[in-house]
Amino acid sequence: MADAISVSGPISGTDRSISFEAGKLAQLADGAVVARIGDTILLATATAARSVREGTDFFPLTSTSRARLRRRQDPRVVLPS
Repeated sequence: MADAISVSGPISGTDRSISFEAGKLAQLADGAVVARIGDTILLATATAARSVREGTDFFPLTSTSRARLRRRQDPRVVLPS
């Protein structure tokens, strides 16, 4: 297994930085990257078939997203997590 790769750098015009990590999560996927800016984290994965399916004249694409919101400042506000 290859070592994990991590790259980060500042975002121009702000005091924030962005980082990308590959090779740590979702190792069974053909490609996976974790992107981070502050408390926001995004996991992007991709898989592919090893061969072309004959008779397919379109590119099937599936997207799944899951938002998790948490608010710790006000205990009266309950958000789904």
